[in-house]
Amino acid sequence: MNRRNFVKLAGLGGVVFTSGLAR
Repeated sequence: MNRRNFVKLAGLGGVVFTSGLAR
């Protein structure tokens, strides 16, 4: 797994997680 891919996945997960908290 590339670091860039991991960062992208982590970033997406963080955004989704934050959106869930916002709700």
